[in-house]
Amino acid sequence: MRKVNYKPKNCLRCEKEFKPNSGFQIYCSECGKIVYKEEIKQWYLNHRVLKGFISKICKRCEKEFKPRANGQIYCEECRDSVYKEYKKQYRRIYPEKRKQESDRYYTKHKEEIKERVRTYEKTPKGKEVMFKHHYNRKRQLGFIPLNDYVEGRIRHHVNKEEVIYMNREDHEGISHCLKNGRNMEKINALAYRQLAEDFYKLYIGGEYR
Repeated sequence: MRKVNYKPKNCLRCEKEFKPNSGFQIYCSECGKIVYKEEIKQWYLNHRVLKGFISKICKRCEKEFKPRANGQIYCEECRDSVYKEYKKQYRRIYPEKRKQESDRYYTKHKEEIKERVRTYEKTPKGKEVMFKHHYNRKRQLGFIPLNDYVEGRIRHHVNKEEVIYMNREDHEGISHCLKNGRNMEKINALAYRQLAEDFYKLYIGGEYR
């Protein structure tokens, strides 16, 4: 096939002279790449504007919704739950890869994570979670609190699962042991009285008698 030598042209964008590869070429090689990217971007913006307000049917709940982007297939309510399920499935399928990602993130944000954990452990909920893991790991006990934590109280296991927050003085005043049952009946009587007082104040009002 005979090669055609086209006459030089001036680029429509930079106005510099260039040698075209075809009779329809109006941009030089450098400007052609830039113009192509601009046209793709503009097409995407126009396409998004045209399609963005067209209602769709959610793939999960099958309700009608207005998407924010063309590729959105879930409504706002389902999107978060689907994302959580995807992350859970990803961790199950790629445990090693997930561990490597977690290690990299921890190494990069080590001090920030430690500070966040220390702050959380000072909250009532954080203390409860921390003690729950502690009892489960160290003493092989459950941690089901029957009343709310109050400043100045201490945790007492009435059995291997349930916990009552009671006054520190009452708890330390009776020597007891859950493992062999020593004085558990006496200490539990005080603990359940504390639980009854909390219930009475919360739902009835006044002092428990």
